[in-house]
Amino acid sequence: MIMEQVQDWELDTGKTEAESDWDKIQDLVVTLPNDTTQTIRISAEPQRRSWFGFCPISMKIGSLKMCGGCKLVGYFGKEDQKADWPDHKLICKTVTNLMKKLGVKHICEKLAGDRLVSALSNELGRALKQDEMDICHYSRVCAVCGGGGVNQDSLKNCSRCHCVDLVPKNALKRARRVMRSGVTY
Repeated sequence: MIMEQVQDWELDTGKTEAESDWDKIQDLVVTLPNDTTQTIRISAEPQRRSWFGFCPISMKIGSLKMCGGCKLVGYFGKEDQKADWPDHKLICKTVTNLMKKLGVKHICEKLAGDRLVSALSNELGRALKQDEMDICHYSRVCAVCGGGGVNQDSLKNCSRCHCVDLVPKNALKRARRVMRSGVTY
């Protein structure tokens, strides 16, 4: 997604072709210590990304319905959620099991960020993929206090970017600041 934006930006600046070549397969010829050469094929395919406010299937930004299991990934509709289930199933069940072990209703009550990445990596017995790390670092919680994960309905999305959430008590404080600053939340 990001690299596609880089390529679009390159084209928007008046260039007839993007210079980055991030999406093209390239052959790299490497000379080995024994003076022979070997060709290595390099492909820089875009990585799947996932953060709250961004649907990983339709790639739209907006108010999403959060997964009922892990409460970390949001979707525009049931069709998107069904399409993502084969990829999301393992991480969802792992997060749900961790919540049961820890006795919490939302994983971010006890673990978030790097601590959540470590816990999930240990449970899965492997390093996390990029989108799995994203849900650990960019979960849907209040931008001010970090709360509200348990009750997703209590969070209010920013009406402008949909990528910031606030619990009602913080929304009132933020609204007062907004009126003074002109920024929409």
